[in-house]
Amino acid sequence: AIANIRSLAQRAAGGVLFLDEAYALAENEWGRQAISVLIAEMEDRRSDLTVVLAGYPVRMQALFQANDGLRSRVPRIFRLPDYTPDELCEIFDRRARAGAVEVVGDARSAAHAILRREAARPHSNARDVRNYFELWNGQRKADGASRLERRHVADPRAPSWTAAEAQIVSYAERFRGIPEVVHRMKSIRDTSRDAFARGVLPRVPRFAFVGPPGTGKTESARLLGEFLKQCGVLRDGRVVERSLRDFTSSLVGGSIERTVQQFRDAAECVLFIDEIYAFAEDATGREVLTQIVALLTDPEHSAVALVVAGYEDRMQDVYRANSGLRDRLDATLRFGWPDAGALADIALEHLRVHHGRAPTEAERPRIRAQLEQLLQARQSLPDFAGARTAKKFADEIYRQAAGRLGGTVVLADLPVDAPAPKFSEIQQAFLADYPRSQALVEPLLKVAARIRMHADGGGRQAIGVQLVGAPGTGKSTFARWILNNLSQRHGVASLPAVECSAQSLQGVHLGEAQANVRRAFEQAAGGLLFLDEFHALVSVGDRPNLFSAEIAKEVVAQMTHARNARTIVIIAGYDRELASALRLDPGLASRFPDRIELPSPTDQELAAIAFDSLAKRFGGLGTLTYETVRPLVERHFAVIRQRMGEAFGNCRTALELANSVYLRGMIRSDSAESSFELVDLLEELVE
Repeated sequence: AIANIRSLAQRAAGGVLFLDEAYALAENEWGRQAISVLIAEMEDRRSDLTVVLAGYPVRMQALFQANDGLRSRVPRIFRLPDYTPDELCEIFDRRARAGAVEVVGDARSAAHAILRREAARPHSNARDVRNYFELWNGQRKADGASRLERRHVADPRAPSWTAAEAQIVSYAERFRGIPEVVHRMKSIRDTSRDAFARGVLPRVPRFAFVGPPGTGKTESARLLGEFLKQCGVLRDGRVVERSLRDFTSSLVGGSIERTVQQFRDAAECVLFIDEIYAFAEDATGREVLTQIVALLTDPEHSAVALVVAGYEDRMQDVYRANSGLRDRLDATLRFGWPDAGALADIALEHLRVHHGRAPTEAERPRIRAQLEQLLQARQSLPDFAGARTAKKFADEIYRQAAGRLGGTVVLADLPVDAPAPKFSEIQQAFLADYPRSQALVEPLLKVAARIRMHADGGGRQAIGVQLVGAPGTGKSTFARWILNNLSQRHGVASLPAVECSAQSLQGVHLGEAQANVRRAFEQAAGGLLFLDEFHALVSVGDRPNLFSAEIAKEVVAQMTHARNARTIVIIAGYDRELASALRLDPGLASRFPDRIELPSPTDQELAAIAFDSLAKRFGGLGTLTYETVRPLVERHFAVIRQRMGEAFGNCRTALELANSVYLRGMIRSDSAESSFELVDLLEELVE
C-alpha cells in the first residue's frame, strides 16, 4: 500500500491524483500507514500535485479522523448534493435524446414516476437513472420497437398484493404456532401499501429471529426475501446467507473489508446471518459486529434487509458484545415449535415432495393421528428439533416403505419405539465387560435411573453427579461405560454424550474458558457431559488455577439454563481436591447433589484384576490357575499400597503389572509377540 501511494504520486506529478472511495484507506492498518505516506507526498509535491479525495460524506469523516494531519492539508471540501427528483427526470430525458431514443408520452410519465419515487432512497442518483434507462431500452430493443413505449417501462419494484396475501396465508398454514411472524408480515404489507399510495418507498425492515432448533428460523428468512419483493420493499428477492467465516479474514483489517463487501453484495436483498452469537466469542467476531452496526447506520446500505438468528439466551451475549445492534433492529421475532398436528403435516408433506410417497385417502387420518402421537411423545426428549425431527421421521418411514412397490405409505411403515431395557439387563451388560466390578453396580443403576427420569422429562434443570475416588478406582472407566452404553440404549436415553477434561476447558485469554464450557454444554445438550479430572481446577494449597473461577461460574450458568434442563453432568475427581473445586462458586456444590464414592479395590480384587488382564493379554495362561498365584500377587499389592500411601494407583497399578509382565515375555522370547511364562510374573513381583 505504501509503495502504491508513492508510485501514484510520482505518476501524477504535475497533474491530479484522484482517489475514489478514499475512506477505504482508514479501514485497515496498511491503509492508515498509506495515509501517512500520502500526507508526506502532498507536502513534498505541494507545488505540482493536486490531490482529490472522493467518497460518501459519513465515511469520509472516518478518513479525516484516522490522521489529524490530513484534514489540515485538504482545505477545500466540495459537497455534491443528491439530485432532486426533477433533475433525475431531466437526466433520463437527456440520456434518451443522446441515444436517439424517442420516448412516447405515457412511457415518459411512467418512467418519471418511478424515478421520483426512487429518489427517496439514499444514493439513488444518476447511476440509478442510467441503470433504469438501460433496462427499459433493452426491453425496447428486444421487442424490436422503434420507440420506447409504456409496455417497456417495467417497474422492478412493482408490488404484487395478491401474491403477498397468498404468501401470508400459505405461511400461516405451514408454520402454525408462529403468530408473531404472520402479524409482522401483515404489518409490512399494510405499511408498504400505504407508502406506495403516497408515492414514497417503504422502509426496509431488519429483524432478529430467536428460538430453539427446528422452529423454522432459516426457512422463514428464505421466504422473507420473496415476500419483501412482492411488497415492493426490495427490488431483488434473493436471500444472501452468511456465517462468521464469510466476514472474517486473517489479514489485518481484512475482516472490515469483507464485511463491507457482504453488505454491498446484499443490496436490495435479505442478508441472513445465522448463529450470530458466534460473533461474540472472540475479538475478530466482535470487530465484525462493530462494523455491522456501523454499516446499519450508513445510508449507503439502507436497502439491506438484515436478519440475524440464534438461540434466545445466546442473543444476550451478542447484545453484551455490542449493545448498538439491538437498537438497530426493528423487532425480535420469537419462534416456537409447531404443535404435533402441524409437525405430522410437515412429515407427510416431506414424504410426498422428497420421496414421492403418500398414504391413501382412506389411510391418511389414521397415519396422521399415529404420527401426531409419536411426535408428541418425542417433544419430551432432549434431541427434539421440531420440523427437523418431523422430516427425519418422514425419511425413516420412507426407508421402511421403500422395499414395497407403489407410492403409498401404510401404518406398519411408522417407527415404533423399543421398550426400555430393564435395570437387570444394564447390570448384566456392565458385569459382562467388568466381571470384577460388582461394587460399582449399585452406583451404576443409580445413574441409570437418573438418566431415565430425565429422558422421560422428569427434570427441570441439569442434574450433576459426583464421582469421587482415589487414583485408579475406575472413575473414568465407569463414566465412559455410561457414555458409551447408556447414552445409546433406547428407552434409557438416545442422547448425545460428550467427554472432556477440566483442563481442556482452560483458555489463553479472558473469556475463552467461558466459551469452551458453553461449547461443551451445547454439544451435550439434553444428554451426558463428563468432565474428567474436575479436581484439577484447584492446585496445591487450594489455590485456583488460571480461569478456574470463570469455568466454575459458567458451569453453574449452563446447568441452570432451560436449554440444558435434561442434561446429566458427571464430574470426577479426588475427594478432598474435588470438594475444594466445588467451592469455587457458591452455586456449584448444590448443582451436584448426587455423590457416588467409588471404593478403592481390596488387594484380593486387584489380584483378580491383574490375573484377568494377564489372561486377556496372553490369550490364556495355560494350566496356571488364579489360586496358584493369588497369595503372591495379593501380598505384592499390600506391600506396594503401604509404601505408596495416597499415591497408590489401585486398578491402574494392577494393569501396569500385567503390562510389565507382557513386556518381559516379549523381551525373553526375542520376538514381537509375547508368550507367558511363570518366571516373568515372579521376576516382576520380585523387582
